[in-house]
Amino acid sequence: MRICIVGAGSAGMTMAKQILDARKQFKQGIEFILFERRDEVGGIWQHEKDIKDPILCWEQDDTSLLPCSKSARQKRRLRLKWQEAWPPGAMFEGLRTNIPCDLMSYRDSLFRDGTDLYPSRETVQEYLEKYADQHELRRNVKFSTTIERIIKDERSNGWSVTYNSNGGNQQSTTEQFTHLVLAHGRCSVPNIPNIEGITTFSGRILHSAWYRDPTLLLKEGEPKRILIVGNASSGMDIARELSGFITRNLPCGFNPKQWLDQCQKDPFEVLSSWHSPEKPPPMDYNPLDPESPAWCKRIKVVESIESIQGDRIHLADGSILSDIPLIIFATGFLFDNAFLDQTAGMLNKYPLLPPSSHPSRIGFPSASVYNLDDWFLCHSKDETLAMLGLPITVVPFPFTEIQAMYLIHRWLDKAPKLPFLDRSIPPTDEQRWRSERKDANVNGHSDDQEVILNTTPHTFGKPSDQVYLDRLISMLQLVDKEAGKEVPWKSDYSSDGKGHGFPKGPEARFATSPWRTERRNAGRLLRRETLGY
Repeated sequence: MRICIVGAGSAGMTMAKQILDARKQFKQGIEFILFERRDEVGGIWQHEKDIKDPILCWEQDDTSLLPCSKSARQKRRLRLKWQEAWPPGAMFEGLRTNIPCDLMSYRDSLFRDGTDLYPSRETVQEYLEKYADQHELRRNVKFSTTIERIIKDERSNGWSVTYNSNGGNQQSTTEQFTHLVLAHGRCSVPNIPNIEGITTFSGRILHSAWYRDPTLLLKEGEPKRILIVGNASSGMDIARELSGFITRNLPCGFNPKQWLDQCQKDPFEVLSSWHSPEKPPPMDYNPLDPESPAWCKRIKVVESIESIQGDRIHLADGSILSDIPLIIFATGFLFDNAFLDQTAGMLNKYPLLPPSSHPSRIGFPSASVYNLDDWFLCHSKDETLAMLGLPITVVPFPFTEIQAMYLIHRWLDKAPKLPFLDRSIPPTDEQRWRSERKDANVNGHSDDQEVILNTTPHTFGKPSDQVYLDRLISMLQLVDKEAGKEVPWKSDYSSDGKGHGFPKGPEARFATSPWRTERRNAGRLLRRETLGY
């Protein structure tokens, strides 16, 4: 067995660690390589200081295979280009997590003592580097390496991987693998919605991925009015900082008190555009709530953008905004597998991303991934292709850890195949992960269709994510009779309702610990008590 892992971030490293554990436990020869385009582990938790402005451009694509209406297909697709070889990372210095560090950590691999409950980006990066050192993962990583092409080798039924190291200054190399793990995440290709007239906008357009310092957003003499689109964590983080509330020292030198004073003397007008103003931010204070802090109520909520004509921004309620020098889109990211050739094997008919007109049928960057199994883990037609960490609104590190744990056991035939689930139940409903069905083909597609695109909805949430993981880990009972059972110290656990209770013991392959459930449920309250937002 020879496994290719794309990405040495949190998902790729836990996959590597699970392979090493299985190799030791089962005394089987398993080779693996992690391919990482950066020069260090950590993935998106790394920080790139010096970034250049993005280039917005239009690209006309053959969208005939996209799963949408004919009118939607006729729209041109707005793409972002960047001046570097790769898009910059989405993290800024001093960014705080929105998940407590003990809940965020891998099982039985805790952050160092004294870590802030909601640690900074720098602390998380340090944690991941220590994890790599502790498990000696770097020896299996090819750093500064670009994967140029991955294609299914129909002769060997494996995967042919072509890559180039050292910034492309040497000849490309091709190696063969039996299994492929896509662990490169989705936070690299920013999503800019295709709003009517957006290319006529007379101001500048940024994505939240480019945000670094609120003092550098506007040019001298420009009106201090900024429109932020989106009210999830990134959008509300930027709106909060522009309103004067920070928890870091800014690169320009302001500390939190100085910045609040500055914003009171010379305030920004912060406009926050929400798709549904009646739906408050998932984690943050609501500017429309009279009980919210004063800095939060300075954020003005407006309707979603309908169209743009030059300097005039038309909103859904008929109102018009003008004199806006900058729009920041905090609208998430797209999945992108630009290296994955979809002409061979099952990908030709069952692609992961809608295929383009490019000869290799490389997929369009897409908000959705297609043709995965009911568990959003392996390709529905080829178990040797896995994708770690697809679901959102989960706790990512332990989530991918258990996915990886099951995956290597399955590939070694130490765990059963995952059962088919009732797809009529959405992933947000915990009952989906308790369901089963016998019929594998429930989509009603005809075999003579050229391309089949089965949508993979991937929004989870609590407690659905915990039920998913508990059932997944219970599949390891072939080799561990305790897998999926309650932690042995549960009956002695003294709860405080926020996850601070005792005792806490090793989690190993047990079901979700009671303190994790409490931490997850109390997340918003804990963050407000700790950080003030």
